[in-house]
Amino acid sequence: MRAVLVAAVFAVTTFATALLLPAEAFTQLPEQKGGKKAVDKSHDSRPTDLPANTKEVHEIDKHDKDVTLYKKKADGSTEKKLIPKSTIDPMFKIGVAGYPSPNGFVVWNTVKFSDKDKNNQARCPAQEIQVDFGGNGQFVTVKLERGDRIVSIDTWDVKTPDDVGVALNSASDPHTIEIQFVDYRSGNQYTGYINAARIKN
Repeated sequence: MRAVLVAAVFAVTTFATALLLPAEAFTQLPEQKGGKKAVDKSHDSRPTDLPANTKEVHEIDKHDKDVTLYKKKADGSTEKKLIPKSTIDPMFKIGVAGYPSPNGFVVWNTVKFSDKDKNNQARCPAQEIQVDFGGNGQFVTVKLERGDRIVSIDTWDVKTPDDVGVALNSASDPHTIEIQFVDYRSGNQYTGYINAARIKN
């Protein structure tokens, strides 16, 4: 995962450009203030092959089954939310393809879409995640890379492509969604914000 292009100040639902950074500003992401450190060392090197009996899958693009989302609460209990298939209408995507794992959705590729909220501009939200490393309101744009893991979207745990698609499409504001992910290089977990692309009206 590399920090790229832009540092931004994040305010409520908008990303305002603050200053430009070199495209290769970081070869490895710095630790995030208040973030989780080295939570998983299973991705010390970039994977080159899909695991056996695994195929690359994209975010949900049809609603053929109910999906239940889960999250751990501060008191240690688990909250769950059932999303009936009849209410699932995937209008937004973040542009990730990968495979499920017990510890999160593993990114294999990122994909661009025509964003109908941006005059059909081709973009990949997964390459435009806003992360505040220092906790001082200075946001840096980072991109997900092969081997990184998405562990939660909008505070809901995600392990499968269905989880990813349903969590972001049930968010109250698809343009400002909290995303937590693990960098495959360091194993550190980060919290950022992502602006999903509208794929249909």
